[in-house]
Amino acid sequence: QTGNEFRPGNSSTLSFGVRYQLSPSCIPGLQVNVLRRSADQGGLADGLNTAGTVAYLSPGLIVQAAERLQGFGFVQVPAYSLLAGYQLLPHWTATAGFSYAF
Repeated sequence: QTGNEFRPGNSSTLSFGVRYQLSPSCIPGLQVNVLRRSADQGGLADGLNTAGTVAYLSPGLIVQAAERLQGFGFVQVPAYSLLAGYQLLPHWTATAGFSYAF
């Protein structure tokens, strides 16, 4: 049957970062995230438009909201991209949330 041999491309991710503890209640940080993806293969694959490499810079902040509760926020901005064919790449993404230590 057509499409049964479809195989998505392999992907690899490398992430690293640094934090600077200004005070116990405010911790800025910077992450670098690199994503590499090979082209899809097989029937119905769009091999010309699925491969590429993108590197993101992600500045962020962690704040102490309460004794065991922290809030965090990061903005991810592409710093480098080499994409095959026609692909969409966001100008920026954001992540925010809370973490609670039991």
